[in-house]
Amino acid sequence: ELVAMAQKVGLAALAITDHDNLDGLVEGQAAATAAGIELIPGLEMSALLKGVDVHILGFFIEAGCAPFQQLLAEQRLRRVGRIEQMVERVRALGMAITQDDVREIAGEGAMGRPHIAMALLKRGYVATFEEAFNRFLGNNGPAFVDGSSLTPKTVIDAIRQAGGVPVLAHPVYLRDDALIDLMCADGLAGLEVYHASHG
Repeated sequence: ELVAMAQKVGLAALAITDHDNLDGLVEGQAAATAAGIELIPGLEMSALLKGVDVHILGFFIEAGCAPFQQLLAEQRLRRVGRIEQMVERVRALGMAITQDDVREIAGEGAMGRPHIAMALLKRGYVATFEEAFNRFLGNNGPAFVDGSSLTPKTVIDAIRQAGGVPVLAHPVYLRDDALIDLMCADGLAGLEVYHASHG
């Protein structure tokens, strides 16, 4: 679907950057080749810096890099544990969603906060997706659990080891540009510029 949309708007290249996995690349590459579009292999990984949740994109990743795949497997396990904790916190707040509700919404993809938000919306506990984050799931919300124990340096080094280019996703969410300097010192190579939340 992404490749078809890219072709429709006339893009020459497309990156698929799912969270903590490269599973969409085989199917994406076949579709991109058929459409005459360059597919840039990539992903998005979570890290924690001074208590701030940081997302780092990796572009041009070599999917066969064994140490990188091992790190991704560990990260996916942490992600599942985090979602389980967040669902329990939501339930403690009196909202009867289950892990199965979240898993059903996520499908085969990695589970994340957006899937909890959609479960809350589906059950009528919130009126909008945004309300779920503003009231419960945001970084200061009562159901929030830190997303990763990895440091940005660990993620940046792993992306580089896999032949990739590490790029900071949506820097506006950091709320502190000094953190960008710290990551640049650790080898960050770029910043996402065009994003819905950026001015």
